[in-house]
Amino acid sequence: MFNDLYPSDVAGMVLVDAEHPDEEPRQKELQHTFPPSVRASIEKRSGRQRFWSQVTDQINLYLGLDRLKLALGRKYSPIFPDELQHEILFLEQQPKYIEAVKAENRLDAESAAQVRASGSLGSRPLIVLTAGIPYAGDEDDDLLTDQQKAKRDNLWIHELQAQYVNLSSRGKQVVVQGSSHEMPSDRPNAIIAAVHEVWSDVKLNSLQPTTSKP
Repeated sequence: MFNDLYPSDVAGMVLVDAEHPDEEPRQKELQHTFPPSVRASIEKRSGRQRFWSQVTDQINLYLGLDRLKLALGRKYSPIFPDELQHEILFLEQQPKYIEAVKAENRLDAESAAQVRASGSLGSRPLIVLTAGIPYAGDEDDDLLTDQQKAKRDNLWIHELQAQYVNLSSRGKQVVVQGSSHEMPSDRPNAIIAAVHEVWSDVKLNSLQPTTSKP
């Protein structure tokens, strides 16, 4: 969408396990292939979690329970310095942050429509970084067989994420093994390497001599 609005400001792009506008409907399609008992358990658990989230979010916030967890040593990422971890966790517990997340979620459908309507990157270099373990720690893992988990992972890695490669005639996908969706925490060097590769590609091509037409 940024490229669609400001194409002159984009020389290349790295997508870091980017959210896909069709993930939710495709996940629902996949779930319909699961046995009825599994689907019922997933729906029941999801509804229960939504209910308790609504009940406990405000209680946790205003009684300071999340701040207590932070004081007792809760960590955002094992690789971040303590000062940065405390800052991130502190900001996440502000009422304005929580309301901003809820407002963003309410506009998911509108955002997805805008993404689908945006243009391509043309020939700009593009690297699509994809998490190798996209659903690490998913709460539904205990309900699924290994085959069902493999189908779920395949949908994200080899279908949804792979579609992004077609946004550019010079696009490629890199599956980052050992990384969850939290790639900035799990495999930051993969992001650094991809950005450097795109930057080097742009710089190299900008130095190539152009041949004028007769």
